[in-house]
Amino acid sequence: MACGAVTEQPCVPNGCGPTCRAFEVPSARGGSPARGDRADWSVIPLRGELDLVTGPWLRACLDRHLAAGRCRIVVDLSDVTFMDCTTLGLLVRARKEARTRSGAVRLVAGRPQVLMLLDMTGMRHSFEVLPTLEAALAD
Repeated sequence: MACGAVTEQPCVPNGCGPTCRAFEVPSARGGSPARGDRADWSVIPLRGELDLVTGPWLRACLDRHLAAGRCRIVVDLSDVTFMDCTTLGLLVRARKEARTRSGAVRLVAGRPQVLMLLDMTGMRHSFEVLPTLEAALAD
């Protein structure tokens, strides 16, 4: 399925995992976001610890967005206190899939723990890593 605007389908963990309430950013012109609109991003705000336990849930969340045609995704890691390589692998996988559909995955990250993992693995330069959600939504 190609990128396009779709209705909200929030990711909800089954009793465990991080909190995630995904939403689409409304178009600057009002109404539903249109393909190519600079505000046509799905935002997935995450918080807490992201690790092997929460991996299956996060994978399902990302897969749901991509399957619904949401290929421009901002993953907001501002409130993430811990992130392991399992999570990083899922983000890399989502980025790869989004790119095959002419999309992108941007990360919002400012916490030293998250930035250190991205730096140590060399992934900081593979993603667009921005300090704020506002910056991630700007084109």
